[in-house]
This record gives sequence, C-alpha cells and structure tokens, in this order.
Amino acid sequence: LDAVVFSGGEATLQPALPEAMQAVRSLGFKVGLHSAGIKPAALERVLPWCDWVGFDVKGLEDQVELITGTPRSGQANWQSLRLLHDSGVDYECRTTVHWQLFDADMLWDMAQRLRRLGVERFAVQCVRTARMLDDNLAESRAPYDQQRLWERMDRLFPSFVLRG
Repeated sequence: LDAVVFSGGEATLQPALPEAMQAVRSLGFKVGLHSAGIKPAALERVLPWCDWVGFDVKGLEDQVELITGTPRSGQANWQSLRLLHDSGVDYECRTTVHWQLFDADMLWDMAQRLRRLGVERFAVQCVRTARMLDDNLAESRAPYDQQRLWERMDRLFPSFVLRG
C-alpha cells in the first residue's frame, strides 16, 4: 500500500476530510482525491494534503448545469479546476461522456479549452459500450468520425486516454 485515495459521492463534502488526509500523510502514505469540484472552497482547503487529484470535468462551464441539473455547477466545477491547476498538485482531468448529453463537437471544444488552461492529462470515460459509442458519434453533428476525434485528442494532450 503506497497511497490512500479519498472518493465518494463527493469526498470534499465531508467536514473531517482535511484531518483524515493529514492522518494518512502522518502514517507515511501518499494522498489521492477524486473530486468534481462542486465546492471550490472545500477543495482549496484539502489541496495542501493531496499528492494527486482525479478531477471530473462535467462539460464546458456554460453547459454543466444542463448536464448536472444544479444551478451554477459549471462555475463551481471550472473555478475548482483553476484552483487545482494553480495549486501545483499532480492531477488528471476526466470527463464521463453520455452521448445523449454530449456530442463530439462539445467534447472537442471542451478538450481545446482544457488544453489552453494548461491541462496535460485528459481521459474520456464512455458510459456505453464501444458499439453504442460508434453509433452515437456517427449521429453527432461533428464533421469527423470517432477515430479522427481520438487521434486529435491524442495530439492535443501530452497524455490522453480513452476508457470504455
């Protein structure tokens, strides 16, 4: 055992998280966190105790509320991402794509914005099988096919991963 990763629903909603992370660190373990950054102030409080963060980017800032159904969730998600990026903590951004809420154009636009922000590691996690992914991308408004999209992502980020 080298590290302990805190996740949840949303681990940063737990009031005792900073103390728990400190206790893990005091035992000599590294600390990881999975977060969607729904509470930027809570994320900022625990970043000093993190060695790595897996950060969920739900969509572009102005589209997140349509995906989550939560008012101002896009502002919170992207504010947290900026805090994470500026903190110097090692991180990976990942987006879980449901092709009824996303299309290839939206995903490409978001990927470009993430890269401009300085994101180096990006993972796309698909909620459906590869077969459904093929079908839904074919129906998307994107002027490119699935393989071309993944190739473009691979060139855009120093580290890009497609997770089925």
